[in-house]
Amino acid sequence: MRRLLLLGLMFICSAAAAEPVRICVGDVNVWPPFTYWQGSSHQEKTDSLTGSATTLVLDALKSHNIDYQFYFMPWARVQHELKQERGRCDLTWDASYRAERAEYSYFSVPLYTIQLGYFTLPDNHEDLKDPSVDGVLCGVNGFNYENFALSREPSLYLNSVQQALNMLQKERCDWFVSEIEPIYGGIQLGLYQINRPIVHHLLAKNKPYHVQVRRSLENSMPLLNQLNDYFLDAQKTGRAQAVFDRYLSFSQSQ
Repeated sequence: MRRLLLLGLMFICSAAAAEPVRICVGDVNVWPPFTYWQGSSHQEKTDSLTGSATTLVLDALKSHNIDYQFYFMPWARVQHELKQERGRCDLTWDASYRAERAEYSYFSVPLYTIQLGYFTLPDNHEDLKDPSVDGVLCGVNGFNYENFALSREPSLYLNSVQQALNMLQKERCDWFVSEIEPIYGGIQLGLYQINRPIVHHLLAKNKPYHVQVRRSLENSMPLLNQLNDYFLDAQKTGRAQAVFDRYLSFSQSQ
């Protein structure tokens, strides 16, 4: 009887250990070329989910035989679930560091770093020399602008990148403050639509992005260490660069 009880407990523990990691993806704004998808249903998003950061993270999980399942929800909801003791999210990526987020989650070594700046129309680029002072500055609700070190907050917040681009095209925004690469990547992929050319103005500031793991997740530190080991080795050997090179890049002509 004792042997059967022990075997039963081992089976339960094994089943619990085999539970897949619950990956949450913020589904309001795609983040090309790092994370993007097509379609609107959960299955369509899951089947088409791709991008350089996505590939690197999933390769890391697979290398350690870690099963996972996807959940798509607004980014604010992702953070809410990571904050809960028994939240529905165990892990996400394309996450920037904030002290308040570090209270309830661990951050991996940087997956990638992107440039920060403003977008505007070519005519405004000539007329408005200082976007920190002149014109209507627009942003997107929920985006982390801490690393931008803005001298003023956006005066108009939109609910999505496409809405911000629309307002810029209609000249209701003079400047759209944003990370640079994801906007060009989305335009090249046809995920964002514009009918007028735009140019960018660099802030000479970069912003790192990480995997974010829920602190209250059992074995969260071993999971984080496994991911970090994979990322650091991939960066050292050039595998990480090879992954990023497979996806879209943009011209830094401005």
